[in-house]
Amino acid sequence: EQSTANYSESLDLFKELKHKEGEAYAAWGVGETNRLCGESEAKKGNLEDAKEHLSTAKENQENSLNLCQEIGDRRSKAWAVLGLAEIFRMEGKYQSSSQEDAIAKYQEALDKYEQAYSLVVNKECIETAHALLGIAATKRLLNLAKAEESSDKKIFDAYTKALDTYQDHNMNYCMVYVLTDTALYYLSQAVPKQAQLYLNRAEKICVENDYAKEQDLIDKIR
Repeated sequence: EQSTANYSESLDLFKELKHKEGEAYAAWGVGETNRLCGESEAKKGNLEDAKEHLSTAKENQENSLNLCQEIGDRRSKAWAVLGLAEIFRMEGKYQSSSQEDAIAKYQEALDKYEQAYSLVVNKECIETAHALLGIAATKRLLNLAKAEESSDKKIFDAYTKALDTYQDHNMNYCMVYVLTDTALYYLSQAVPKQAQLYLNRAEKICVENDYAKEQDLIDKIR
């Protein structure tokens, strides 16, 4: 909440200064912190509070996207699109009233992740990894929502490329999420032994870096 307040204050200041680059970044920050608050509330079962945070997040990410388009900032535009993709994916997971609604939200998320990927010029940068992880994870959720077990080599390739990029940048925290989501993918394909291998790799990183929250997630998956 303090981060949200700080970004909001920055947003107001940049507006007064008519500094559009700063305004775009601050709007993204307000959107991202609200998204994280929404995710936290959703996991607690506070869906109305989550919905309010996600609504604010979406409004600010769209504002950031419009500003980035106006000033021609392609990289920041990718971050705003990634933010919107995350929001759509969360809406599909936590706020859908039906299977059809969930599928529609996941499809919107997938479109945004693919758009973000297309915006990134340097395919070795962090934005690319985020987009690839989003593409793979959302395709996995789409398969579950449709009650399908269709194997897709592109999903595995996206996970692999995201993992390699995070590893190149020493982003252990992000690596854990790629490994756990890959494990969930293999479980959805009824390949538990392969899933266990990825969970073991994720657990090793958690132990080495004292990631208690992520270790709890691995324990729940098992």
